[in-house]
Amino acid sequence: WDFFASYLRFLAQREDRGDPSTPAELTRLHDEVIGASLVSYWTFALTTASAVEGISKMLSIGRPEPCDFTAATLVAAKREVRSSISDRVLRNRLLGFIGQLGRPSTGDLLARLASAGIVTKDECAAWMKLRNHVSHGHLDLPWAPDVAKEYVDKLVAMLYKLTDAAVDGPYARRDAHTTKCGA
Repeated sequence: WDFFASYLRFLAQREDRGDPSTPAELTRLHDEVIGASLVSYWTFALTTASAVEGISKMLSIGRPEPCDFTAATLVAAKREVRSSISDRVLRNRLLGFIGQLGRPSTGDLLARLASAGIVTKDECAAWMKLRNHVSHGHLDLPWAPDVAKEYVDKLVAMLYKLTDAAVDGPYARRDAHTTKCGA
């Protein structure tokens, strides 16, 4: 009930500020996971991994996230690609890739959340293994059923922990080393 009360407070605070988008997105991610659980184990794994990614990105909104490269370095890299790559398709792909380097990856965001004590490193590793496998179209999980279930269980645990952090729920508040992410 503590979590439910936190979630309702979260919804009310966002509504008071005229920002209904984040609660709607958070609820929709959970709705998608619930729906996916009725389809197949693979669909459930893919959707849960995507929901974890979505919530980790929500938690980073409005927070300056350090990147591996400076803006000046990325501008110089784009300039170099534009001036030296004549093939339009290759040039555009490289420019798109360089553009992504200006933001932390989901793996980086999750590692920071693990450092803050919100999720565990084991959960992050399970997310990486499952997410990469299912999101690239592999319809079978290459692990024994008990191992695959362990990975999926870790994804579900991450989903709940990240949701709790997003709404500043009771579990996020219990650990002194976690940061408030739902404000």
